[in-house]
Amino acid sequence: MQTKPNKNLRLLTSFLLFAGALASTAAQAEVNFNLGLKRTSESNIYGATAQANELSDQYNTLNGSVVYYAALNRKETSYFIGQIGAASSKYIAYTDMDNSSGGASVGLYQQLTQSWSAQLTGRSTMRKTQNIDRDSIGTGGILEIKAQFGATGWIKGTADYEDSNANLSSNDNIANTLGLSMGFLPLQNTFASLGASQNKRVYTLSNYQATSNTIYVDLTQRLSQILFLNVAYAVQDNTNSVNALTAKNNILSAAINLSF
Repeated sequence: MQTKPNKNLRLLTSFLLFAGALASTAAQAEVNFNLGLKRTSESNIYGATAQANELSDQYNTLNGSVVYYAALNRKETSYFIGQIGAASSKYIAYTDMDNSSGGASVGLYQQLTQSWSAQLTGRSTMRKTQNIDRDSIGTGGILEIKAQFGATGWIKGTADYEDSNANLSSNDNIANTLGLSMGFLPLQNTFASLGASQNKRVYTLSNYQATSNTIYVDLTQRLSQILFLNVAYAVQDNTNSVNALTAKNNILSAAINLSF
């Protein structure tokens, strides 16, 4: 079965061409390569609403990306950012949860004032699961507004939208996510952040809605010029429009990342 054409791909293509034209006039540019391996443990992988039915598992995720940055003016207050990347997750016990994804994004970053900045990004992502009916292409974008506090702290708000078209129409959905996070540097090579987000996903044929609320803390330690260690913990509550029951999930992860 072939994936259905995505109705928003033309919009993303137009944005890519526009941003690429801006990037062709770039004053300075650089390319960054990223590679990461993460181990994640979840207490409730299927979202059971009763603690007795919760199933836990661990999985490994290998991810990589190439990011292109290009300054659009001599003051370097505007940037074009292009990225391609892929990820694959393999579960230890419940292999039916194995999944992979790949995609591309293009974005424009703008320094608004000395403290405030904004970034608008468009993306398209292809996802493959162990159920061909759920394989999909998602197209959307994210708006980020960030306030910098000195050299060691910031707060950021995000608004994310995605239209996902699956092989089987009943799996088509639209997701909206709002997030708020803050970060700081307690030590020269240590970065910490905490945040909260709410994701609302509506399945377009049935109008079924799933809501996920997440609170997380994240710590990254630079081990060398290109090597980073990351640990994170999140608490997630999942509800839906059918009943008032909540499925709780605890997520703990550790990762090694290369960036050069």
